[in-house]
Amino acid sequence: MVGRENYGYQRLWASVSWGITAFIVGTVVDKLSVYAIFVAFTVTSLALACLLAIRAKAFPLEFQPLHKTALPFWQAIRQLLSSWDIIVVLLSAFMTGFCLSTVAFLFYYLRENFNVGKSLFGLYGLSICCSVSMEIPLFFFSKKLFAWLGEFPMLMISQVCFIARVSLYTVIPDPYLILPLELLHGIVFAPVWTAGVTLIAKNAPPEIAATGQGVFQAVYSGLGTGIGQIVCGFVVARLGCIFLYRGAAVLMGVFLAFSIINYIAVTATRRWRRQAPGTPSEPQLTGTVDEMEMALVHPPPQVEEEAAAGSGNVEDNNDASANTTNHSAATT
Repeated sequence: MVGRENYGYQRLWASVSWGITAFIVGTVVDKLSVYAIFVAFTVTSLALACLLAIRAKAFPLEFQPLHKTALPFWQAIRQLLSSWDIIVVLLSAFMTGFCLSTVAFLFYYLRENFNVGKSLFGLYGLSICCSVSMEIPLFFFSKKLFAWLGEFPMLMISQVCFIARVSLYTVIPDPYLILPLELLHGIVFAPVWTAGVTLIAKNAPPEIAATGQGVFQAVYSGLGTGIGQIVCGFVVARLGCIFLYRGAAVLMGVFLAFSIINYIAVTATRRWRRQAPGTPSEPQLTGTVDEMEMALVHPPPQVEEEAAAGSGNVEDNNDASANTTNHSAATT
């Protein structure tokens, strides 16, 4: 990865392709039939395979392990979960993946509650295009937003936007009002995804950095989305989409209350520890992750001079103690 905090610059291209493809495929299905999806998938998959083969042949890659020391899997998981910040971001990933599973039933909701007709596929494709259009600027400016607000406040903003989004689903009188609501999707998804990748990259030890990213992906896409799809399917079949969306809003509201309490408690605790009497002051590192790592490896000259002066004082004290002992022995 080219700079851990520049992840959003890379991830936004997935949103661009997702939005363009969804709009095109939705229009094609409206004009032809649903079987056009399978033809389009086959063609694009073959094209991607050819491009990857050409890329591998023209520019072969040499993979080198970042760290030779590999921890056993469960030991790496325990070490990863020793950070409270990582635990909170994994909980946020699970809850977001679980609750965003409700959006997968938007097609069914439009079909059952509105007389959309043949333009249903086109409307649904256009809604996806709108949903990813806000992901692109959020991913692009994620580094600046996180530096300005912080990761956890951005996660809370994401939760508020999800509550507003699914709550308004249940009260709109016209199906095309779905489109402006889908603009909130970028504010819901992009902060969670970028914060998860960035926080784990910053807090996980280097030897388990890849494991940390794998755990984040598994919690969001596997546990959160997987369990969410199953639960949402049962709820829709028995209680309907309106109950599903309102229930998801309540569930996310409960988690939002937890996030606010946790943020206030953690911030106050860390401030108290910094200001507590007798607590040794630690240098506060600012800047990007790469700058902080360079500061630790290559400290500034002032720090080196202070360290040298400290070691010199220790040596002077040792020499003075030795002289005092020799003088006492001679006197005896």
